[in-house]
Amino acid sequence: MQQNAQGKYQQQLVDANAKQMQENRDVATRAYLDQSYAANNQLAQLREQAAASNFDEERKAMEARASVLASAADANVDGVSLESMLNTFHQFEAMATTRNEQNLIFRKQQVAAQVQSYRNEAQARILGVQPYTPSPLAPVDYVGPALRVAESGAKVYGTFSKSTGTGIKTSAGPYYDDF
Repeated sequence: MQQNAQGKYQQQLVDANAKQMQENRDVATRAYLDQSYAANNQLAQLREQAAASNFDEERKAMEARASVLASAADANVDGVSLESMLNTFHQFEAMATTRNEQNLIFRKQQVAAQVQSYRNEAQARILGVQPYTPSPLAPVDYVGPALRVAESGAKVYGTFSKSTGTGIKTSAGPYYDDF
């Protein structure tokens, strides 16, 4: 019975540990997904912001080029100076667009590193709860208790024999009496 009770207790520990591991895995996975979603959502917002900024820069450059062309036409200006001014507007537009794209690339790399960090953190949390390994059940010992009972009986008999002065009567011993 004791071995069965010990086996049931250890099985309860194994089941409780398995449940704890599953709950821990679920919580870590949920946290990873939430954090990754937030980081990717933030990246999507930055993409939209960069696209809007590029559009605004392009619109401003087109307006400036149109203004320069209109002014040049009114003043009958043509040639190298007009081309130089238009090229300057193209350069500023390209620099602004390139800066926005570079910032977006850096942010993508940062988000990828963050998501990898979230993944590593989730894996560490999942692996942080080790499975319970039950100890082997001790075999039932029948000889030990039997020997202790016999030893106890011998002690009681020895104590009784000393106190009454009688012992085991044999045919060849000092306690031999004829009946």
